[in-house]
Amino acid sequence: MCQTQTFIHIKKSLPALTPTYTRNHGKRYCYYVCSEFNKNSDHYCPVKRIPAGDLEQAVIAQLAGLFRAPAILRETLKAVRQKEELLRQNCERDCEMLQTHLTELKQRSLKEEIDYDEVKKAATMLTEARHKRSLLREPTTEDEIIAALGDAAGLWEFMFPGARQELIQLVVGEIMVFPDRISFVLKVDGLKDLASEMAVGGYFNEPHGNAAEIPESRQDILDDGSIRITMKMEQKLIEGRRRVVIPAPGAERLKQTSLLRAINNARRWMDMLINGEAKNVTDLSRMLGGKTTGYITRILSLNSLAPDIVEAILAGVEPEGLSIAKLTEQPIPEDWNEQRRLYGFPER
Repeated sequence: MCQTQTFIHIKKSLPALTPTYTRNHGKRYCYYVCSEFNKNSDHYCPVKRIPAGDLEQAVIAQLAGLFRAPAILRETLKAVRQKEELLRQNCERDCEMLQTHLTELKQRSLKEEIDYDEVKKAATMLTEARHKRSLLREPTTEDEIIAALGDAAGLWEFMFPGARQELIQLVVGEIMVFPDRISFVLKVDGLKDLASEMAVGGYFNEPHGNAAEIPESRQDILDDGSIRITMKMEQKLIEGRRRVVIPAPGAERLKQTSLLRAINNARRWMDMLINGEAKNVTDLSRMLGGKTTGYITRILSLNSLAPDIVEAILAGVEPEGLSIAKLTEQPIPEDWNEQRRLYGFPER
């Protein structure tokens, strides 16, 4: 089963999505699929399948952004401070109890024969408790907490491994997936509980990266104080896999690496022919380790693509379904407007 099988709670008025996965070259890919479409292929479902990781990381990015809101950040910092103080008190108490127990064991050993493994165990536990106490004596700084809360990748790693899976349910409620958007509820009251769990797990003491870009969204306050967040969503076929794209300001778009590589090869191979490094396509085939002349000819044809089409591919904004196969299944028209019509680009 997918790690995230309990993450999505789809509103009942929409088709239910259920977790599943596929394997490709030994790698597991998790998805949420329309359960009605699985039962009946004639059933119309606006969202037949959606990658689990893309959807969940979009939610985590919004969660990291929500922590930056001044009012929420203030309450979160307060919750972390209270939890750290409680941990310090508990740790101090544990050290005193273990020290007392170890002292009693040593005194008993002077009068009677005892199990020295018990003494070793008590000494080890005391050492560990003292080490933990030393770490807690210096409170986590406000800057460290803010950096940790803004680290979406760090939040993802903290919240999703195995036993911690239930943490996401502290703050995320109903999720609705539409063809062009995602809408979900963030339970603000759960943020303080989540922050406390982070303090217990040592999350704030770990190194953290830069704050992630937050996808653009609409936020609506609900009657119970929770927040419904709605984000635009695009779906794109990347390397044969459907991916979800959540637009974010300045974020890098998903790109088809095989198509980018093919365009780069087309340019490089043409340069080899022009500068005489290769005499012809047959010679080029030999130099490239036996790639067929037919394949090389198809890739070379990409050099005739209109500049704006190439720019769109390089930027990751090409039309849905554009691929090497689609571009090379038939001769590329010489007329650039004909290319745009054929491949789904707006005419100029």
